[in-house]
Amino acid sequence: NESSRTSNVNGRSNTYKVFALSPQGANLRFSKDPIVLPVPDCIREADEKEKATREETIAKLKQSGLNVPQDEMAKGGGPAIQAMKKWVDYVQFQHDSNRHERVS
Repeated sequence: NESSRTSNVNGRSNTYKVFALSPQGANLRFSKDPIVLPVPDCIREADEKEKATREETIAKLKQSGLNVPQDEMAKGGGPAIQAMKKWVDYVQFQHDSNRHERVS
């Protein structure tokens, strides 16, 4: 239910909308039960993309022969994984730039 109201303060008029709660809304207002809303698709897609990126990074580190700490693998990241990824990317960049002497 929606209606409009107007208030006058110090000679100024302001109109605003007023919404009334439905009986179901009123019951939820005082309920201690959690209100469960659906997860938006954009959030699901972002989570899936983030998970794929983490898995790709861990696979790349393992392929490079590095031992990825189990606790960080379970969390999907951490300081050791970040450092290893930075190093692997640096080495790959040097190879791609034909600067093999810097990483041999």
